[in-house]
Amino acid sequence: MSVPLKYVASSGNVYDLKSDGIRTKTANYHKWNWGVNGTALQFGTRVANFKRNPATYTTRLIFNGSVNERKTMIENLHEDFELDVRNMQTGRIIWGDYYIDCYITSSSTAPDRNEVWTDNDITIYCPYPFWIKEETRTFMPQEAPGEQQYLDYDFDYEYDYFYGNPGIAIWQLDFPFPSEFRMTVFGPAVNPRVLINGYPYQFNDTLEAGEYVVIDSRSNKITKHLVNGYTVNIFDLRNKEQSIFEPIPGGNLTFNWSGQFGFDLTLYEERSEPRWT
Repeated sequence: MSVPLKYVASSGNVYDLKSDGIRTKTANYHKWNWGVNGTALQFGTRVANFKRNPATYTTRLIFNGSVNERKTMIENLHEDFELDVRNMQTGRIIWGDYYIDCYITSSSTAPDRNEVWTDNDITIYCPYPFWIKEETRTFMPQEAPGEQQYLDYDFDYEYDYFYGNPGIAIWQLDFPFPSEFRMTVFGPAVNPRVLINGYPYQFNDTLEAGEYVVIDSRSNKITKHLVNGYTVNIFDLRNKEQSIFEPIPGGNLTFNWSGQFGFDLTLYEERSEPRWT
């Protein structure tokens, strides 16, 4: 089964790179390497950490159709390539469920020897060298039955048995690494807190019905969206004891919250290459 492959320019134009008009002949999207920071020893190196430089991929595109059709497709695509660079706004390569933001930094175009199609060799420069897959889950408000919140036994126990925290959920990930995230908390809510594997994500503010707050770990921003359409930076209202921007671990996740509000959570799963399976 063929994997969809597209280029989305910053203009919003989308180019199918596996179509009748434009085909991808060669691409090396599964090429990657980690750099090493370390101290040279007499024998080998003491590794301090690893780093990633920007990724560069080379791709050959083939344009099919009449001469005029090929010229039009090349002109449109290359104009978008250059607009991205001149405007300093990345385009995006989409490979199946994964994407990587990029600029096209070089291009070389020539007809084949029989002038039946046109070859176009391009260089794809990716400042942030990871392929990203977005996974989103919605967690709805949960209410425990009012008459069953407490189980009061006839025997003289020291406490009543609680029905249980109504805000409990489990998300089983097949991704083993920590992820950056975007969390959207919907009002009404007062000082909402979400525990993920016991770690608190909390800000101290009141949300009315129709209001919501977006926590973006990639930009370290917390933005409140009001009913009237205005936005407010509430960075200073975050919980300061534990970072609200802490990446979310991979593997199985357990969520605990009051159940009185709902939230969406998008995880940005980053890989050195698009997943093979």
